[in-house]
Amino acid sequence: MTIFRHSLTNRIEWTTMESLSVSLISHPVHPDVIKVKVRGVLHPGSITLLEKELQVLYSGRTSPKVIFDLSETLFVSSGGWSVFLDCRKQLRESGGELLLAGMRTDVLETFELLGFDKTFRFFPTADQAITQGLGKQPIPSFSWDAGP
Repeated sequence: MTIFRHSLTNRIEWTTMESLSVSLISHPVHPDVIKVKVRGVLHPGSITLLEKELQVLYSGRTSPKVIFDLSETLFVSSGGWSVFLDCRKQLRESGGELLLAGMRTDVLETFELLGFDKTFRFFPTADQAITQGLGKQPIPSFSWDAGP
């Protein structure tokens, strides 16, 4: 992806858009825990895909615990951070919880610069989010990375 600032309008524009993929992975032992794996670039053109996938989390589940795995997320726009805020609000209203995990250095720097480290709980890995963040026991034979 190439990002540049337009000299006349001072707007940031993308010359090419990386694709985004979103996978929802249910934990085999803790059915209330779902990992949302976000791969690629979360920008204004791809936010709709994430929002559509998240609708599954809001329907028919009570107290879902959601871990966003951002280890393969290359960029998060301001609109992407808004999606996380909205998701957190909806999950809390149903007694659920949202945790972030695995942020790359550049994504983590933006996250901290925006002050979201005071709003969201975040962990180096999805496994640490489940054990330290949710207090669930680790399962030696289970690996989040074995999922899609």
